[in-house]
Amino acid sequence: YKYKDFFPSHPIYKTKSIPKLADFLIKGCYDFEAEKKLLALIEEIKPDVVHVHDFQALSHSVFVACKKANVPVVFTVHGPDHLCPAESLLTKSGEICHEAHCWKGQFHYSLINGCLEHRKVYPFVFFRFLIRSTLLRMVSKNLHFICPSQAIANLVVLSGKDKSRIHVVNNALANEKFQIEPCYENKGYFLYVGRLEKTKGLHYLIEAMKHVPRNVKLHIVGKGNREEDLKKQASSLGLDNIDFLGFRSGKELEEEYKNCIATILPCNWFENFPTTILESYAYGKPVIASKLGGIPEMIDNGISGILTEPTDINGLANAMNRLLNDKELVVNMGKAGRVKLERLFNPNVHYDKLLNVYKEQLIEH
Repeated sequence: YKYKDFFPSHPIYKTKSIPKLADFLIKGCYDFEAEKKLLALIEEIKPDVVHVHDFQALSHSVFVACKKANVPVVFTVHGPDHLCPAESLLTKSGEICHEAHCWKGQFHYSLINGCLEHRKVYPFVFFRFLIRSTLLRMVSKNLHFICPSQAIANLVVLSGKDKSRIHVVNNALANEKFQIEPCYENKGYFLYVGRLEKTKGLHYLIEAMKHVPRNVKLHIVGKGNREEDLKKQASSLGLDNIDFLGFRSGKELEEEYKNCIATILPCNWFENFPTTILESYAYGKPVIASKLGGIPEMIDNGISGILTEPTDINGLANAMNRLLNDKELVVNMGKAGRVKLERLFNPNVHYDKLLNVYKEQLIEH
């Protein structure tokens, strides 16, 4: 790869080496190597605009480098991590945070409320967040923000950013995904695809499976740090109709999508604009998902899927049973989802909006 020399080294955090751990901690706050190499890359390729997607591994040094090089920047806000010190918008008890203190810069409330106590070395996490937030505020007046959902855009506005510089540009699927032939038949199982983590709400879904006929299966595709706990939960409830399939990709994942009744996203944290919903629509499948974050913007309740309240076990069970008892509804929802995908979440719509943001930033710069 011709640009590999411009990539900064990746700090190792799982190490017993004091120098390597120190390197990780320092670079987590500010990566001077990333700044230097990005400046060199900008000099090499001379871009009109730099589009930043995720700076967590590189720190805010990428913004400083662009400012020094006098290159305009567009930043896509993929999640709440730069607005919330806990990076999840979850309270200490694991509930969605509706307070606006941290969004407005009053970060000490995260310490008062104990939001970071579950994190290892949480004093460092808080210190790192303070540094990153300060740097972002210093450069944000010249940024244009792209938000995949109106929900995350609202949070960015609450954080004090200029509303005229915030643009909602929904994510889209790649062109090849639109070549998928939707399948309106199924083999009688529900499907979850994603990481097996606490914030994904799988423990609520497994609990809900108690209220679904035992001949109906739940396929869980993915890996994560909660896998063993979830398997134990299913076993303790005597549920032998839950299959943990591990990681799947390619044809294997395609078959899982094509043959399911619907996909389920029972998350209990802020989801910005989940790709799994778009992929479900591509295969002509309805989606059952939590009513939070950007999800309600993607699912027309009762038309392309069913929205449930976060952590609502009975709501999840009722949604599954509703689809089990109405095959025509499953087909109609799947068709509606595919139509919505083709109309709103296709690459042409996405790129047109993206280019408009680039042009606006260039004109202002």
